[in-house]
Amino acid sequence: MKILLYSFICFLPFIGRTQQDTLEISSWELSDSIYGNLGTHINTGFLLNRTLLDTSMAFVANTHRKSEYTSNADFYYRLMKELKMMALDSSEIPDLYSLCLDASTFSAKYEFNEDRIVYPIGIADFEYNYLDPTIAQNSGLITTNGLTLSDLNPNDNSAYSTHKCALIAPLCDYLSPIDVSIIFRPEDFRSNYRNVNEISSIEIEQNGTWTTISFSQEYKLSLTNSSLQNFQVRINYDDNTTLSNEIVINTPELVSAGPQPKSGSSVCNYENKIHVFDWDTGQTELKYCMIRGCDNSTNQPYKPYILVTGWRPPIFGQSFDKTWGLYNNSHDYLLEDILNKNYDVYIVKFNIYENPQGHGMEQSAELLIRFIEDINSQKQDDRIENVIQGSSMGADIVRLALLKMENHHFANSSYKHHHTRLFISHDANYYGANIPLSYQYHIYSGFNHTPPSTSPVVGEAMFLKVLLYSILEQKSLKELVKYHAKGNGFSFALPVKSKDIEPNHHERRTDFLNALANEDYNHKYIVPLPSSTRNIAISLGKIEGTNTSNTQGLNFASPGDYWKDEWFPGIFKLKAAEYTTDYSLLFHRENFQFTSFFFPIGYTVRHKVYTKNMWEIDNASGSYLKGLGNLILVTNFVYFNSTHLTFDNYIGDIANKPLFSHKSVVTALAINQSLWPSDGSITVNPQTLGLMYDQFNFDINEPSNHYGYPNLGRPNDHFNVTPFEAIAIDNELDPHIDLEDSDPVNKEQLNEFIFAELEPWFLGLQNMTLGAQARSNYEYRSFRRAKYNITVGHLVTPITDPGDYVVNQNGHLTLQAGEAIDVLPGTTFKEGCHATLTIEYYDCHNVYGGRSENNNDKETTSIEPTKKEITKEEFIENSEVRAFPNPSDGSFTIVNMQDVPISHFEVYDLSGNLVLNQSNIDVARFKCTECLSKGVYIVHVYLGDSVKQLKIIVP
Repeated sequence: MKILLYSFICFLPFIGRTQQDTLEISSWELSDSIYGNLGTHINTGFLLNRTLLDTSMAFVANTHRKSEYTSNADFYYRLMKELKMMALDSSEIPDLYSLCLDASTFSAKYEFNEDRIVYPIGIADFEYNYLDPTIAQNSGLITTNGLTLSDLNPNDNSAYSTHKCALIAPLCDYLSPIDVSIIFRPEDFRSNYRNVNEISSIEIEQNGTWTTISFSQEYKLSLTNSSLQNFQVRINYDDNTTLSNEIVINTPELVSAGPQPKSGSSVCNYENKIHVFDWDTGQTELKYCMIRGCDNSTNQPYKPYILVTGWRPPIFGQSFDKTWGLYNNSHDYLLEDILNKNYDVYIVKFNIYENPQGHGMEQSAELLIRFIEDINSQKQDDRIENVIQGSSMGADIVRLALLKMENHHFANSSYKHHHTRLFISHDANYYGANIPLSYQYHIYSGFNHTPPSTSPVVGEAMFLKVLLYSILEQKSLKELVKYHAKGNGFSFALPVKSKDIEPNHHERRTDFLNALANEDYNHKYIVPLPSSTRNIAISLGKIEGTNTSNTQGLNFASPGDYWKDEWFPGIFKLKAAEYTTDYSLLFHRENFQFTSFFFPIGYTVRHKVYTKNMWEIDNASGSYLKGLGNLILVTNFVYFNSTHLTFDNYIGDIANKPLFSHKSVVTALAINQSLWPSDGSITVNPQTLGLMYDQFNFDINEPSNHYGYPNLGRPNDHFNVTPFEAIAIDNELDPHIDLEDSDPVNKEQLNEFIFAELEPWFLGLQNMTLGAQARSNYEYRSFRRAKYNITVGHLVTPITDPGDYVVNQNGHLTLQAGEAIDVLPGTTFKEGCHATLTIEYYDCHNVYGGRSENNNDKETTSIEPTKKEITKEEFIENSEVRAFPNPSDGSFTIVNMQDVPISHFEVYDLSGNLVLNQSNIDVARFKCTECLSKGVYIVHVYLGDSVKQLKIIVP
């Protein structure tokens, strides 16, 4: 049954933006004001009319008619919303967020612990009453007093009829389709006239076969390579009545995932968990996967490379297989190359979605501390230090964990150091991540006041509406984002609200930032970072410009432009971030909500938000989120999918969908905020700061388009600009973390940047004091290895600030190189220290991962290395040699940018005469003072058997 009303009168007056609060009533109050006095003839306790809707899910789920539609999670959530509105006692029906939270945390436990999904299936079987307005009015059975209805005759219920609605449906959807089962839990049976004990059997059908199961018994679905999975369910009662539904769940990622993977991880040699129970936050857990290095045949760590993952929407899942695919297969085989350097790769993840309200970033940091302590205690060789890559939110977790460990080590004589020598910040969000604020407002507005459905069964996407709301409510996300809709205590509970806001982060992020500040005991850096590690950063954004000017055909909004500006079927204006000194409209939603059966009235929702002094984080040239990670795309599908496309069809070509930055380039590099423009654009070009050079060159006209070491541009003050010793960035706009479709050349350069820090072919060590980390009575150990040559001294590398290399009395240094270790002036070994220098280098003996045919590990998938390693001669031949400054006054420095030692060089004038012959150099950087007079010179630089040619001008 459907009632159409052709005229609407706006029930609620316009509220101006200067009025910060209103006295207007909500839809629940409006319903109570109309139907609150009825109840005499509502024997079911549920009155359909109270929903104020002109279409109703309850009619679709009516067992008195043949169902024309396949059941899904949307149906169930819509029905629960309507039943809660119908109920005389609304506490009988769970609110949608609680329903989603219970179901999703149940599934998340399986995803985290077993890398599979178990969907709880809900059963709803209700009776409800319906008041026929025609009979009631024509028979005079109802009296009206304003908007209030009352029964005139307590003995005459002829205007009322009783109906049933029943539905079987999954309680969550869209989760990562790894290994999918379903389960019926007794607590998910809901009825106002039946008891769960009345169910005699549950039957499930797939591929023509019916199987009988009981409550709490899992049934594994047979998945097809499709975005939709269908099956049938029958519920049989003791009285021989039956409920049945065909059910569908969405698996949008399965189409591109290929064959269904086996249950459990296929890349791990070893898995384990660390857990903490806190009475305030509940159970928090860290799970890690160890993939052994090529020569490690045990489960003990030898050379740990720890990869800490970032935040992901819960529909993704975070299996170790998926993480391996992101950081290896899509990253130019990064992890394989690391394994072949004999590092053990540890992938770390957290059970955030099993406890989204209690598990935040501080809890993750505490778990990571315990994990690092555990790894350090298990090491085969305690000389070996950790390398940690913190990706996205993982970087926030790592820096807090390492800072806490350093402080504890400094204060407690019995607490060991974290033994981490390198922290790689991979596309992190030091000034806060970005989820467009206008879309956050729209999600909260839509959740509190659901727009009218354009169809009784299609296009509602109710589950995704609840899921989007639950994502914004997560503790970790509130701690992560720069701006949060509730950062000013703002609420859309009222139907009409207009407010001026200066956007801010959530108070939970304030708590996290305070935790960082409390651990930053020396306040050395702009962004707190561990002081005893080498800290480098990788940004997947581009060097200059905004996202709106890209050569990749991507769709970004300019600052202040509308992502949405339309009537559908009301006013919807959602802007991209824009910096304004006066309040400017960021979000506007206005539409009629509900209609009454008795009165030609409309329930109006009118929400407006005006903002000022807001950073343009939506538009800066940072990495972007694509696919299911693009919240704009998902929200548009949920609220603006007027053609009712399925999810996978709606996604289509991502280039044609509106995108937004994960965060800006300067945020990724933690550039000093005082250097930014005052217009809130945060679009600083690091090239103009003298930070982006891949050669030792101060010429601002020759910036690098690939990567940069900050100290090359400004060696005396780069720590005032950024806390990182080295940064990597190119001029391509890459997706956040997922580099599958990125330029192969840029991916290779990015990996080489990591390898140069991790274990280079030629290693120069300078400007460091081993043993000065915190305590003089603690032995600090360092192990460094290079394939060919290690050079130690004051001025031996172009990629570290000049300075002596000192090993204190409490230092224990081990250097290992394949051909030579050169100890030059500027190197000090203090009395009492330990230093072991060994000419030794060996390649891996085993196939990738150290997996032999006879090992007893669980079944794994061996991945052969797919990249050909270049020879030493090819590496030297491809290395780059520069002279600086050039032109010069006769004094210059010859530099090899790959740290390959220069054996000697010869300088010729244009007549071919040899004017300078400098031999026995054997360092990567050599300075020649007052060597040349005025003229133009050709320089031959010898790197072993390879010769590079340069031109030097002395004007």
